Amino acid sequence: MRQTHLKRYRSCRLEGGFSMIEVLVTLLIISLALLGTAGLQA
Repeated sequence: MRQTHLKRYRSCRLEGGFSMIEVLVTLLIISLALLGTAGLQA
C-alpha cells in the first residue's frame, strides 16, 4: 500500500507544473461561468 502511494506522489510531483496550470484554467472558467449566471439574473 505504501508503494502505490509513493508512486502516485512521484507522478504528481513530475506533473506539478501542468496540474497547477490546469487548476488556474479551471478556476478561470468557473469564475467566468459564475459571472455569466450573475449577469443573467441581474
